Amino acid sequence: MEEAIPASKKRRLQGSCDSCKARKTRCDSATRPGLKCSNCANLGIECTHVAAMSRKNGGIPINLIATAVEDSGSVKHQLSSILSHDYTPPSDPKAVDTLLKSLAQYAKQLEGRLERAELRLSRMCNTTPSSSTTSDPPDPANIGIPMGDLLLDARSRRFGRSRDAKHIDAALNLKEQLDPTHRFRRPEFWYAPEHPWEYLQVVEPPGLRFPSPDLLNELVAIFLRNLNRHVHLIHGPSFVRQIATGYHYVSHAFGSVVLAVCAIAARYSDDPRVGNGHHKGWNYYSQLKAVHTGQYLEADDFLFNLQLFPLMVLYAYSLLLPEQCWLLTGMGVRLAQAGNVHRKRTSDKPWTANDEMLKRAWWCLVILDTYVSSFDGRTRMTSFEEFDVDFPLEVDDEYWPGEPLAEPQQPWRQPANTHSRVSGWVCHLKLLEIYSFGLTTIYNIRRAPLWDSIGCPAWNRNVVDVLDASVNKWLDNIPEHLRWDPHAPDPVALVLRCTYDWVIIQIHRPFKKDLSSTAACVTAARSLAHALAAYSKVLPQFPLPTAFGWLTFSSVVLLLNIARDKQSGKTGSGRDVDDINKNMELLATNEGTWQVAGRYHDIIREVFDLLQGPVLDEAAIQRKDKRPRDPDGAPTPAGIVDASFFPAADLGFGPSTGAGPILASHSGDPTAAWTWDGLDLDAWQDSQLNVFFQNGGGWGGSGGPSIHGT
Repeated sequence: MEEAIPASKKRRLQGSCDSCKARKTRCDSATRPGLKCSNCANLGIECTHVAAMSRKNGGIPINLIATAVEDSGSVKHQLSSILSHDYTPPSDPKAVDTLLKSLAQYAKQLEGRLERAELRLSRMCNTTPSSSTTSDPPDPANIGIPMGDLLLDARSRRFGRSRDAKHIDAALNLKEQLDPTHRFRRPEFWYAPEHPWEYLQVVEPPGLRFPSPDLLNELVAIFLRNLNRHVHLIHGPSFVRQIATGYHYVSHAFGSVVLAVCAIAARYSDDPRVGNGHHKGWNYYSQLKAVHTGQYLEADDFLFNLQLFPLMVLYAYSLLLPEQCWLLTGMGVRLAQAGNVHRKRTSDKPWTANDEMLKRAWWCLVILDTYVSSFDGRTRMTSFEEFDVDFPLEVDDEYWPGEPLAEPQQPWRQPANTHSRVSGWVCHLKLLEIYSFGLTTIYNIRRAPLWDSIGCPAWNRNVVDVLDASVNKWLDNIPEHLRWDPHAPDPVALVLRCTYDWVIIQIHRPFKKDLSSTAACVTAARSLAHALAAYSKVLPQFPLPTAFGWLTFSSVVLLLNIARDKQSGKTGSGRDVDDINKNMELLATNEGTWQVAGRYHDIIREVFDLLQGPVLDEAAIQRKDKRPRDPDGAPTPAGIVDASFFPAADLGFGPSTGAGPILASHSGDPTAAWTWDGLDLDAWQDSQLNVFFQNGGGWGGSGGPSIHGT
């Protein structure tokens, strides 16, 4: 029988290819299209039919033409022969061609094996290097590999206690079931070569166009000076060093972060090279792509990929693109969660600069998610109950490990006699943590029936009382150097004060029928207007674009208070009119650069028009275009409204009497609607202004408070 014949005596079939002859396997090239046998086709090598030549004629042995996978040792021997001093190349051109193809095939297959090995290594998140020939049993601490293999990148992940993945991982971690050979892993389910999706390749992104070096340095300095002091997303010293070495030309991920920084800083720059008006920074931002195929498989670029999302949101907010802001924030949050950035570290490894920057990127996403969802009435992606990462370390950039001013023996230490610039940001985060509780209680879409079964008749009032107490305690604990002083305006203190007033409005706004909540909203709205007006007298630019949202909240609350006073027959306060006009003037001053300011300006005008009626000069306000525009498309200064915008006779103003005493306790009833001259203001806030705010083409928001609804 043929199967019993020794391999050395097997008959070579007529017309067999060189590879099959060398490996002594049956060849069917004579019956195949193109004379390519099935063996060579399966191995992915070229099927050749070059006659064997003897060594004395300068030829090469037949066994060296075999596939590199099956006979790599012979190819290695031939490579050593070629590199020797006494090597003589073949004289036959066909033999040379065969040799070159054989070596090329071998090199190509080695490249493929190397790529697959690197990808497998990157996925095994808890492994340690070991020899492939060792027979020692695997370390139980490293048996987390099976669950890591199911994931796309190498970053460690932690799941909540309810995750099914933890139960699977626990089953695989049973010490008595360890198997070093993984004999139960079937190849078709574990990195099969014929599965291209197992080996996602990073798509080569397009090249980036950076500003000239002098402009680049100027924009980076503007960002670090104006905006980074409020978000602390970038570590200034290392960022500047990386740019100085030209790393943004090498790393596309880092280069994208640099361009995003330039786009944001362009809003604060007067250099004509960054663009004009609303187009400032657009030539940088338009080059950015939030997603590249296979991009997030690269662990080295994880930090830059994560930082890009909050930077893109900050720029998109300046253009008032609610869908982009919301989606980019959500994508950033999911990427951070995939990298376990939202969880507190449990290992004893030293805390690194990369760890701290990742944590700060997460907190930037939390802030943006809170503001974007609140301003636009959309569902949040983050909830303080779903992450436990610590607040950022209150250590300034120059005292980080490795920096000249840092103490090598005591890393991450801020000098005792120096206030940390991060302290204000941490205070901001703590205030938003309180506000987050309000979002999950007052503004929830559907309250679980179990809450009502507890038997708390004054549930709403109790929640508001708890939030009020927490916010006031936060205000009392603010360090003295971060307290707002209108006579010495400070950007960080302004952000804290305005955020406090905004949170007060958000807490009490759903209960607008109650006089105590109305008084709290009006007082906070006035405080917002006064703080922003005092700041603008000293410093020309607001620290954050959210200031325009604060101005709008303040104006809308004051306008509705005027309408409410007139409906109840009370004499209004001329102070509110002055505050609204100041707010509108600030928006009009900034709308040439910030599109968001111009749109908010129009919102306030629309609110007044709906409450008061068309009392404005038609030449100054056109219903179709909101405001007239010059030939270049910029809004005209006529859009600024003077005192005649609010006729005292129409609104029934008399002498200034203030807001009046608080006459009623908290009712806990946020549902009672109130009308103004037949207009249901609750319904209007939830529909008409919503459409106007989103320019008529946005998605319907839900799940949170907004500037246009409850």
